[in-house]
Amino acid sequence: MIAFEKFGQHQPLNRQAERYAREGVDLSLSTLADQLGAVTETLKPLHALIAAHVRAAERLHGDDTTVPLLARGGTRTARLWTYVRDDRPFDGTQPPAVIFKFSRDRGGEHPTEHLRGWQGLLQGEEGQQTVRGTVCPTNAYAGYNQLYDAKRSPGPVTSALCWSHARRKFFELADVEGNVRNGKDAKEISPIAFEAVKRIDALFDIEREINGKPPAERLKARQHLSAPLVEDLERWLRTERRLLSKHAKVAKAIDYLLSPNHWPGFTGFLDDGRICLTNNCAERALRGVALGRKSWLFAGSERVGHRAALMYSLIGSAKMNGIDPQAWLADAIATISDMPVSKLPELLPWAWKPPNPKSRRPDHGPARMLTVNAAADASVPRSELSRYSQTSAHAGAEEAIQLAINNPMILLLIFLTLKLPPEPLAPHAHARTRSCSTSKNIFVRLAHLLLQPPTRKGPPHDRPHPRLHPRHPRPCHRRQL
Repeated sequence: MIAFEKFGQHQPLNRQAERYAREGVDLSLSTLADQLGAVTETLKPLHALIAAHVRAAERLHGDDTTVPLLARGGTRTARLWTYVRDDRPFDGTQPPAVIFKFSRDRGGEHPTEHLRGWQGLLQGEEGQQTVRGTVCPTNAYAGYNQLYDAKRSPGPVTSALCWSHARRKFFELADVEGNVRNGKDAKEISPIAFEAVKRIDALFDIEREINGKPPAERLKARQHLSAPLVEDLERWLRTERRLLSKHAKVAKAIDYLLSPNHWPGFTGFLDDGRICLTNNCAERALRGVALGRKSWLFAGSERVGHRAALMYSLIGSAKMNGIDPQAWLADAIATISDMPVSKLPELLPWAWKPPNPKSRRPDHGPARMLTVNAAADASVPRSELSRYSQTSAHAGAEEAIQLAINNPMILLLIFLTLKLPPEPLAPHAHARTRSCSTSKNIFVRLAHLLLQPPTRKGPPHDRPHPRLHPRHPRPCHRRQL
């Protein structure tokens, strides 16, 4: 499937076109792009349902990453925003899901618009707010500040910050192996940073033990085990900070953690059992974007960026629910057009069930085919066609046609490409019937298979072929047709 190959396997359209050309299928980039646009338009109702499910959560993970956007004379830095709902760490019953949003810049109005009308707990980026007329001296992102405004309607969003970000600043100063790889002396590490990493790791050890438990149980364990460690860490860092120069690297890491704007967000997990210690959930969702960015390099337009956000939302939600994204997308594309709006929730990743191959509708076809539209369906790789031709060569024309009955496109290709010799219906048949064309003969035999399936059973290779046994010809069904 073109859509899954591009956004799930990170294969740009030009690489896909080259691969199909090597298999004898000529598809231009414009054709592939048009098919991708048709798929995104078709799947918009599903994306809207997933977005509504995510916004119904009381707690979200949020993050963003860069996306080069093609512009005049080069590229500009656009953004892909992600909002993840995952209640599993605190024993939630709602299924996980993720949505992506695209914007041409990183302005603060974008997250404000994405979460308009939503109020709850947001884990992610830290804000940069004014304290006593001055700005806190950190490199924080101020785009989320509008969400934390007390005058916001329906109310301010509660911020919970990520301990992995705070730990990373200390870890970079205490990474012995990293110094060796960079050609630095292994002894050039900060003892304060090394001790800070050890103390923060103790908090992570506690979180691993209570992961997946109810909020009340998590809160009780944190107040009993984590709260004393956090108090000792704060006291020790403030003592060490007074002895350091403001230009020291470890001093900047301490200032980031103990900032008046940040420390309440870092310690919020001690008062709410739903809060996670990290924002790794959102960072994992963005990992696919980072991998794809190395392959497709840039987004050609804003419309392409919005399409990418929609497909990343669908594929990411499918992966979080443990289903095959390609099989799910293939079935959703094949059935969504004929499905009433009231039954669309049945196609959501957490409610979807793989279709039974025996009861699959004739127009579904195999999941691995190009099912984006009729043009792509007609372009079946030669390897797919050879499988059916080999089957017909060994098992006879009837078996090949029976195999293709559930797939009209493969059936059409068999009619157009297989060079089956004309076979008379019976030795005593009329001469005009015996000299009928190959295509007419095939349709006659196909009609017989559809109207009156043969009752013979057993493997195809156990059945006598009429050409090898001329004394036992098949009965003439000409009159029945």
